[in-house]
Amino acid sequence: MWESLTVAAVGLVLGYLAAAGTVASTTVNVRATIGVTVMSAPLALLGAVAAGATLVVCATAVVATLVVTRTPPIRAVAAATCAAPCTSMRSRPRTSDQGTTCGPTMP
Repeated sequence: MWESLTVAAVGLVLGYLAAAGTVASTTVNVRATIGVTVMSAPLALLGAVAAGATLVVCATAVVATLVVTRTPPIRAVAAATCAAPCTSMRSRPRTSDQGTTCGPTMP
């Protein structure tokens, strides 16, 4: 999850910098044209955007983790290592009370 939060933080900082450049140039141009400052940065809105983005990133990271780890990791490794030997003609999958395993066929 730390990786996701780091990516979100970098994205927020870059987005804020891009928006700050736009707001600053607009403010300067409007002030030069009519002599009045018309733009300001509402800090509450900036905080709400950061909090919302963090919430979305955390929720997405949790959902992705739950989906990926639905199968216990040891079972996924066993299935991956079992698949290769079971393709030979001398061995085939066996079914036991503990599930399907690979090994030589019993006569």
